[in-house]
Amino acid sequence: MKKKIIRNPFHSSGPSKRKHAPTSSATAGPTVAKETTSLLPPYPIGSTESGLTAEFVNPASTPAAILKCTACIVLYLCLAVLAFSVVFESWSITDALYYAVVTFTTIGYGDLSPSTTPGKIFAIIFSLFGVTIVGVALGIVGEMVVEAQEEAAAKLKEEGKKRMMAMVKNRKERAKDSDANKPNDEEEKEKTLWDDIVGLIKVDGALLASIVLCAIGIGHFEGWPLIDSLYYCAITTTTIGYGDLSPQGEGTRLFAVFFLPLAVVVLGKVLGGVASVYIDHKTRKAEKDFLNRELTLADLAVMDEDGDGSVQMGEFLSFMLVAMQKVSAEEIQELKELFRSLDADGGGTLQKEDLMILSQRKSNESLGELA
Repeated sequence: MKKKIIRNPFHSSGPSKRKHAPTSSATAGPTVAKETTSLLPPYPIGSTESGLTAEFVNPASTPAAILKCTACIVLYLCLAVLAFSVVFESWSITDALYYAVVTFTTIGYGDLSPSTTPGKIFAIIFSLFGVTIVGVALGIVGEMVVEAQEEAAAKLKEEGKKRMMAMVKNRKERAKDSDANKPNDEEEKEKTLWDDIVGLIKVDGALLASIVLCAIGIGHFEGWPLIDSLYYCAITTTTIGYGDLSPQGEGTRLFAVFFLPLAVVVLGKVLGGVASVYIDHKTRKAEKDFLNRELTLADLAVMDEDGDGSVQMGEFLSFMLVAMQKVSAEEIQELKELFRSLDADGGGTLQKEDLMILSQRKSNESLGELA
């Protein structure tokens, strides 16, 4: 039986099979060099400022996105003041801001609500807009705050990791019996899970503590006992908002305008992180079991997309990424279509000749439009 070979499509051990257009002595020399140079893009060769190798930037993390989100939240708060302090109700500016924040964070204490019919009609549109548009904007801004704190903690963790690796390097090299010192799979899994939980607490512990302290501060000025302050903190940050405890003073409500959005975002992020710890461990174990499976002839037949009797590395990677649910089949297909569109001469690889052909096509299209 013929053995199927898995080849690497990105490296070749033999001569290149790429076809190039034949050249003649009449077109060789300085004339070709001059023509080739004219076909090159106007930016320097090897520039990655706008190429595919440039860093991918998440649109939600750009300064422009943060500015738009901030403007959206400010506009929403201003609209609340105009509507409920001037037009429909006679609330104070602080109460209008407080109502807006309680609305778009979906806490909904119920201690403050419109009493007029026009005010209730406006509140229908106002609440839907707040929960959708402003809620998304708040999530983006809050995520940026949390990410900045995580990056600072990650730097400290990386420095500590480097010091630890240097300390244990010699000890690991002197180990004679690795099986005697290696914990079993169950112990290793429990240790890793605990490490992740501890790491999560270290990263988000300061933020959580600040949220609790702020809630205790609100309770102090409202005259609540400590247990009521902690109860208020839990019911508020989880957006349950029973309404039996809520800020009533002008100062505490003004403070709540800033406290409530931050508290909701932080706790939501922490609870999501706790839930993902267990899921991540299950996913890693499933991926490890999947990668340890035996390769069969049936597998090769499925991976062999072009039916040439062999599985190249590109085919293997595409199949495995889709099978492990890292990407979808549609995303792989889109990337393949992008590659084919850039492979101007159909040679199966991307070279500078493809760039020159694409540049020439673009120039011809521009001349055609002018004509």
